[in-house]
Amino acid sequence: MGPPKTNISISDFLKPDLRLILVFLLFSFICVGGVVQSYAFVDDVQGVHKPFLYDFLKPFCLWVPWVFFAAPIHVFGYFLGLEWILGFFPSLDATKLPVASLIYSYLVSYWVFYTWDKWLKAASSKIKFLIFFVPVSLAMLKVPLVTPFWLLGFTSYIFSLSCLLFLSAVLIAYFVSIYGFIKLTSTSLRKLKE
Repeated sequence: MGPPKTNISISDFLKPDLRLILVFLLFSFICVGGVVQSYAFVDDVQGVHKPFLYDFLKPFCLWVPWVFFAAPIHVFGYFLGLEWILGFFPSLDATKLPVASLIYSYLVSYWVFYTWDKWLKAASSKIKFLIFFVPVSLAMLKVPLVTPFWLLGFTSYIFSLSCLLFLSAVLIAYFVSIYGFIKLTSTSLRKLKE
């Protein structure tokens, strides 16, 4: 297999492997589903029509993970004076094609696996444990699954379980990404000193 590549190439970026495609599909599902579920907050507003997939996606928790997933775009867009970029993301009526959300999902997915292949795969098991354990623990604080499903009801349990899984995936992606940015920064600074 050899050592990890040191540079990001366009051909690598445009030729994803199966794991990147699967994570991209997961994040795309979260983005599209979260926007569709936003309809619950505006369903009484005239002129806003119910999105096509609203009833189908209702049993799943997608809005909360989507808010967490989209937060960096909103926060950095605001602080960097790039609010205009938010116009490319779907609005609450979910009628716009979510091209920007799909691009964002692909970029995050690519960076997660680039970070994994380049730095995290070779990291200590303690770092790997923390990068996966802490996000899942944080997600469990948001969605405790201590009540047995027969007391909650199957639909509520599916909703809670999906929230835990989707939110964990988003938070793990963030922890991996932050680790990657730290490693990229330290590597770049080391090269500048040489």
